[in-house]
Amino acid sequence: MYPFIKNAKLARSKTNIGQYNEAITNYEEAIRLIGVQIKQTYNDNTKRNRLVKCLNTLQEELHLLQHELIPALDQLAQAAFDNCSTDSESPPADPPAGSSRSQRLSAFVANGRPLQQSMTQSKIGASSFNLNKPVGRSRTTSKNEKNENKTSSLSTSQFNGKKQEKKENKPVSVVSPPTDETVSTSNNMEGSVFSPDGIESFNIPGYDQDLVSLIQTGILQQTPSIRWDDISGLEEAKMLLIETCILPMEHPDLFRGIRRPWRGICMFGPPGTGKTLLAKALANECSTTFFNVSSATLTSKYRGESEKLVRLLFEIARQRAPSTIFIDEIDSIGSKRGTDSEHEASRRAKSELLIQMDGCVADDGKTVLVLGATNFPWDVDDSLRRRLEKRIYIPLPDCAARLNLIENALTGIELDDDVKLSEVAERLEGYSGADITNICRDAALAPMRDCLRSTNNLHADYEERKEARKKILSKPDLTIRMCHFETAIQKMKPSVTQSTVQKYLNWMEEFGSK
Repeated sequence: MYPFIKNAKLARSKTNIGQYNEAITNYEEAIRLIGVQIKQTYNDNTKRNRLVKCLNTLQEELHLLQHELIPALDQLAQAAFDNCSTDSESPPADPPAGSSRSQRLSAFVANGRPLQQSMTQSKIGASSFNLNKPVGRSRTTSKNEKNENKTSSLSTSQFNGKKQEKKENKPVSVVSPPTDETVSTSNNMEGSVFSPDGIESFNIPGYDQDLVSLIQTGILQQTPSIRWDDISGLEEAKMLLIETCILPMEHPDLFRGIRRPWRGICMFGPPGTGKTLLAKALANECSTTFFNVSSATLTSKYRGESEKLVRLLFEIARQRAPSTIFIDEIDSIGSKRGTDSEHEASRRAKSELLIQMDGCVADDGKTVLVLGATNFPWDVDDSLRRRLEKRIYIPLPDCAARLNLIENALTGIELDDDVKLSEVAERLEGYSGADITNICRDAALAPMRDCLRSTNNLHADYEERKEARKKILSKPDLTIRMCHFETAIQKMKPSVTQSTVQKYLNWMEEFGSK
């Protein structure tokens, strides 16, 4: 028996009894396990296609549970709660996960009942929630009772408003200015404040709040979905990032003195090889404050503000240490100084960046890592290159990495028996990771093009063509064949030339630091 079957059964049973959080966890684990199983059976396409169908079914069930069922039931419960609170003297308790809610969810999962029907029946049976008092009760009240009810309704609406704001939990990019009602925090968040709506801000003396808000937009608010396993190859780069960011937090007693973590890392290589993906995976795996900044974040049209932004960035990073500052295309900020085309403001900003990087170790031992990525390492200033202590080359994927990348890209896609992914990986030598992903995408779209080719009758009416497409795409055959890969490879050429690769290798031999 496949290992994912146990998790799938648990997920469905937890869904039927109303334990939705545990069901989601089991669904995600089952999807992860079946993805691993698909990668291990790439040589047997018949077995792989059966697993792909199971994967698509589980993903559809999880999507319905997360994005349709639970939000709909929560919305109905909240509506019943709000209606009851308008006539109650005190806010009632939240409706429990009783039998009515479980029965609706169980019937939906088992019978595939449309959501609208489930919502309609739930509205009719809204009184089945275990509320304290019936909804819509009419009664006569005295003047004092009306005042008491008005006060109770006001406090209840405020309570519901706060609850609704907490429930939405939307990512925030811009920080609101601090007000008199803000509350200071402690420990490593000293100097930061929270506004009444719970949004974190920073109160740094000597800086305009607009500049602080601009830097705040660079703090990653949502964790990326990229993990180490999603990146094919690049094991050396992964180990270096783990050694620099993750291990010092887990074992701080070992990384002291000469073993202190690296303060600067530069990833360079051809475009499309996974430099930005490594940064996203690091942001997902580590628990540090992650700053994603670019040249637009650290430049200003006003004199003196660019270097202020650089200094402010590092001050906030030290307050939130351990922190990671990721600068994509770092050559645009730290290009060589002394050229004829260099502007005075750009030179001052570079000088401030160099000064801050030399002093980016906090007094308490917590570090600020500067992680840079560039396609033009030879344009980086010499002083900045020295401060980027580890300079690692991110090469084009080898055959094993290409095969892994193809498997990841085609997870959930059915393949014909004549498709040999190992042969496809061998034919893609010299292609970057982005090129290979585009080829897989083009090959996946090819079966759909074959299905729609019969509807491209220019003499037919628009509505007739629309109905024909709808009929064909209702049950399309989207199985990828080997001819689809061959056509995609012929249409798309490598985006990186061998002369460019040799240029990176020469720079690595001269300035690299693995």
